[in-house]
Amino acid sequence: MWTKKAAMVTDQSSLSIISLQVGSMDMMKGGVSVNSENRLVVVKSVRHLRMVQFQCVLCFVYCTAMLANICFGGLTLIGKLQGFGFFCVYLMGSVLRWDIKLENCLFQILNTFVQFEKDVIDDFFPDRPHNYGLKLLKILVFISEVSIRAIPTFQFALLTYAPCTPPFILSMLPACNEMTDAGDWSVTLVALLVHIFELWMSLHIVSAGGIVLIYVFLLGIVCILSYIRILERLVKKTHNFKYQLVEGALGRAGSQVTKTGHVLAQNTCEMLYRKIQVLEKSVNAYLSERILPAIIICLPAIQIVALFVCINLHGEIKMPGFIVFPILWIDTMWGNAICFSLASLVQAGRWPIQPCW
Repeated sequence: MWTKKAAMVTDQSSLSIISLQVGSMDMMKGGVSVNSENRLVVVKSVRHLRMVQFQCVLCFVYCTAMLANICFGGLTLIGKLQGFGFFCVYLMGSVLRWDIKLENCLFQILNTFVQFEKDVIDDFFPDRPHNYGLKLLKILVFISEVSIRAIPTFQFALLTYAPCTPPFILSMLPACNEMTDAGDWSVTLVALLVHIFELWMSLHIVSAGGIVLIYVFLLGIVCILSYIRILERLVKKTHNFKYQLVEGALGRAGSQVTKTGHVLAQNTCEMLYRKIQVLEKSVNAYLSERILPAIIICLPAIQIVALFVCINLHGEIKMPGFIVFPILWIDTMWGNAICFSLASLVQAGRWPIQPCW
């Protein structure tokens, strides 16, 4: 399902080598494939594009049915809380992957990062120090990629052992427990087909939403933060050239060389700042409309509900289906702690370097 062709939003040190696992994006998000230049391009198959639109509509219907079951179904308070955690996961995934108009803004952003690394960072700044924050983020990316595969798997296991788990489809039936306990083979077959459908829904919602969360929100923050750090070092270098020129520590020829170096460093500094500014505005324009609000609202809600289930309901949910809740809690805990901390560093780090010229 996932291929190893990579569009690299990376460099060789400060961003290490974090590659985009872009497999099956034509099915999961916007009908996209990877060309020979490791760039994301739109798939021209009408069937794939219509499937993406169909999945978006299904996501809306599925989340609406879940919400109606939580609000108006005959669930207990504990069942509503348990179901609310799953609802937040699918709501966030549906919002992140929503592309009913097939605009493919996500992949334009990813291609922009790839081109920025290739044309600007790698050419002008080939040697950069290692970033310890990046290593921490690589761990988070690995955990998130594992979770993308694990959540649908353990959800299927949970529904196999407890088919009436809220807020899923069978829990909407008033006599769900009586029907599943009767042992009728026809009911068992129908329940299995429903579970397979919900497994498919979980796969494409979590996979497509995870691409946006990991490779645009998480890595986008780290990339921009890394570029700002590179710019700050370049600003210091520019100030050193200016200091040497003013002090006249060198001879006439040396002063001329220093003056030339100062002008070149200043021009490079201005160029890099403008390019980072354009890149940041592009990412903000894509995230701010619906993606960032969904992340800010849903991530803390999922963390709270998952922790509540882990503490209070661990004896009522059978293994291995229970494992999905610790996975959700770990992912959201890391996400809330790291993502928003890094985002605040981007906001705090960009202003002091503006008046450097």
